[in-house]
Amino acid sequence: MMQQTEEEKERQQKLARAKDHLKKAQKKKKQHKSTESRDVSSLFTTTPTEESRSPLFSPPPEDVQKASEWDTLQASLENEVDNSSERDNKQPNAQNNREIELEHSLSAQQSEIDNLKKQNDDNLTNLNEKNNTIDALEKTIVELKNSSTDNQELTTLERKVDSIQAELMSNRQAHDDTRSTLTELEQERNQQRTENETIEHKLKESSEQLLRSKLDCKNSREELEKVRQENTTIKEQLETSTKTSEELRNTNEQLNAQLAELKDANTEKQRLEEELSKLTIENKTLISRLTTLDRDNASLKRTIEESQDNLSLDKEASAIPLNTNGQFVTAAARSLIPSSVMHKRRESLQMLKIRMNSQVSSPEMSSINEEPRMPRNQFMTNDDPLFFCAACETEEDQEGQGLIVL
Repeated sequence: MMQQTEEEKERQQKLARAKDHLKKAQKKKKQHKSTESRDVSSLFTTTPTEESRSPLFSPPPEDVQKASEWDTLQASLENEVDNSSERDNKQPNAQNNREIELEHSLSAQQSEIDNLKKQNDDNLTNLNEKNNTIDALEKTIVELKNSSTDNQELTTLERKVDSIQAELMSNRQAHDDTRSTLTELEQERNQQRTENETIEHKLKESSEQLLRSKLDCKNSREELEKVRQENTTIKEQLETSTKTSEELRNTNEQLNAQLAELKDANTEKQRLEEELSKLTIENKTLISRLTTLDRDNASLKRTIEESQDNLSLDKEASAIPLNTNGQFVTAAARSLIPSSVMHKRRESLQMLKIRMNSQVSSPEMSSINEEPRMPRNQFMTNDDPLFFCAACETEEDQEGQGLIVL
């Protein structure tokens, strides 16, 4: 009896330990139930299976290796994110949108990987705990089988073990799904890495192009500075040209004013020339008239002189003493000379005067058309039947002297 009582106590203690393990497993199951999406109630079985004894419920080494690989992947992703952020700070502004998209994509992938890793860790922890619980329950069941004949309690424990195994199968399925998701994410990450390398290559080319563009921009800036200096020089030249043009315009206006004055002067000159031509014509007319008047005046002078000469001849003829015997006559006898004789004497003297004027050219003419004056103390002869010998009066002559021979 004492031995049975001790065995019963041991069995009760083992059952209590198994119940504690079940309670702990249920608590952890409730804690992780929010992350599990599958309903595993349909997978519960009431009969023990061979899988419950299989070592599949222990965490496989692939999962542990995957966990370490995901740690490495996460670290590399973080490094790539840091490097990409550093590269993003160095890239030109033209790639900002693409970089922001990549950064968001990497952040989303990183957060998803973190969630999956956390879920994987939780699943591994849950699997380990459930494996420990199953091991403890199996040991308890074996002990109970060896120490007791209470099949009902053993059946209950076996059912609980089967339920836990079903949950483990469900968790393993979820773990497999998570692992496949992680594999897909790894493939996407590799693809993203390839795309990132392509983008990095493009960014490198863009950086080289940007560097070339900067060099070209520097050269363009230098050329622009040269063009600006040339433009400044051209502006200065333009200002100088503008001032010169203004001065030339003022000079042109002055020249135009002077030209207008010259045109007016030329017009006045033409008018004066016309007037001068008219005056010249009038002057020529006046000269011709003056010549005619001079001729008329000379003719009148000659007529007057002839008249005066006639008068003087008449006086002289009347004063000449005449005698047919060659003797002088007195003044008292002049009145006795017949008029016919006096007329002939006057004509003879006139002819003598005309011949003297036509034969002798006197250098003592004082004006145009002036009759030459010959000295009067000179004897003249002619071919007329009458021979005259006239003695001109001098200062020493006395009235009544002189001789004329018929």
